Amino acid sequence: MKLIQASKYKVTSDVVHQMVNAWSTVEGMSTSTHPKGRLTLYWVRPGWEEEFDKAMRKQAILLREVSYPYPVEGFRWRLGSPGVNYIAIFPDNWQSFFAQNAVTTYLSQHGRLADFKAIQERISMSVYRTEQHDIDFDAELSF
Repeated sequence: MKLIQASKYKVTSDVVHQMVNAWSTVEGMSTSTHPKGRLTLYWVRPGWEEEFDKAMRKQAILLREVSYPYPVEGFRWRLGSPGVNYIAIFPDNWQSFFAQNAVTTYLSQHGRLADFKAIQERISMSVYRTEQHDIDFDAELSF
């Protein structure tokens, strides 16, 4: 905590998330090789947790099947902001992430875009709000 207090950053929220391997394509990644992140936050409708979980599992399976080049990690809310789960994709650079390695472009090139869109529809039905953030990791706060 002292490291965060000594930095130039202000803590604006405090939450606990648990990594969900079934929503992930990797068991871990390093910000030294993948210093960017796209976080997609999902507020799950009460009673739709199981549907959301199933859709996230299918999404991870699909991304593993096509060998999507960027690590993807899924996290389930445990404490803090109520019910906010998220998926993090970790690019090594923004240029390829928004071009040839954009999820929809990559899946389209592998003939799986329709499958992805069906999964996204299931996710959309199970949430009442989403939010997306693109971030660059700060080396002094990353490991």
